Amino acid sequence: EMLRSLVGSEMCIRDRFKRIKKHKEITDKDKYRYIYFGKGQVFRKQNGDYNIVFNENFDGSIKKVKCVLSEKMIEDCMFGKANKLDMLNSAIGKEKYIYVFASKNISEKYKTVYLNVKNLDCIAISDIDVDKIDEE
Repeated sequence: EMLRSLVGSEMCIRDRFKRIKKHKEITDKDKYRYIYFGKGQVFRKQNGDYNIVFNENFDGSIKKVKCVLSEKMIEDCMFGKANKLDMLNSAIGKEKYIYVFASKNISEKYKTVYLNVKNLDCIAISDIDVDKIDEE
């Protein structure tokens, strides 16, 4: 019984991961938060904000995909701020797999899909592509 519930919850967790290039830009579930991920880069702006720009688009879309981390969000980080800033800074200018627990906001004006995170805890940066884990 415990094994069955673990397998069931694993399926549920896997469903929360959305590889950007494998999913449509607009779905009926966009109001929910998911872990969107793909290859991308981190940029630091002069005003202290960070931009995460994904190098992939949603399936069938030409809009850029980006996550903006405001200086205020960074200032408001209560725990582990130095580690999180190290993670962001070490990824600047390098292509990495970036995972964001976010909601989606589509801007037709800027031709961009914004992935909105609540705080710095919602971001992970890695050399690992979770799509490939089962293949090893």
